[in-house]
Amino acid sequence: MFKSRLSLLTCLALCALVGCDSAPDNPPTTPVTGTVTYKKKPVEGALVVLVAQTPDAQGAVGTTDADGNYAVSTFADGDGAVAGTYKVKVSKYEIVAEPAAEGGDMSEEEEEDEYSEEDMGDEQDSGNLLPSKYENEITSGFEVTVGDEPVTLDLELK
Repeated sequence: MFKSRLSLLTCLALCALVGCDSAPDNPPTTPVTGTVTYKKKPVEGALVVLVAQTPDAQGAVGTTDADGNYAVSTFADGDGAVAGTYKVKVSKYEIVAEPAAEGGDMSEEEEEDEYSEEDMGDEQDSGNLLPSKYENEITSGFEVTVGDEPVTLDLELK
């Protein structure tokens, strides 16, 4: 009895390791990498989005590192993009943390009054730090076709 259970557990563990699941297979992807520069300087933390123009294709996304380099992902980290045509958009948003309440003895109403949108002005909003034309795939002017060979897509923003 013990050997039967051990065999069953071993089979289940092997099945899990080999990927014995019912999830459909993803289509193949091709690496898409590049560099984002703005005014000839690398942009860190920019979001590069490939918007699929081919029917049944999926979009892909990547984020730039300190040197402005990125690799797009569709299904897994850095796996690339599915073959097809894409328009590209690029943005970098400044994230502004909300101020911490001081004094901890305020009622909810007092806190709302102290940190109202009127008092915060534009500081509360996050804004794109790159020219707005690049955050829209229609106006960015960038397009890429992905096939079987790795693609290098350097994006020079002006």
